[in-house]
Amino acid sequence: MRNYLLILGIAALALVVACANPAKEPVVAENVAPVEQQQDDAPRITLADAKKDFDEGTAVIMDVRNEATYKQEHIKGAINLT
Repeated sequence: MRNYLLILGIAALALVVACANPAKEPVVAENVAPVEQQQDDAPRITLADAKKDFDEGTAVIMDVRNEATYKQEHIKGAINLT
């Protein structure tokens, strides 16, 4: 469950950071198991960049799971979107 939350959090963080700073060149995250072939042109960031932005407080974590799951466990400061 924690690995799932970590992957979900990192993906959400990457999306937020990428959208917040479109001037950066897209970078594909390393060491992330692909769920399926990427079909979009969304910019990617490295895990290191995502962690740096999270640590600096410049990233927003969006949790898209249902409210019950969010209440059970979530990343501190994450916003639940359901």
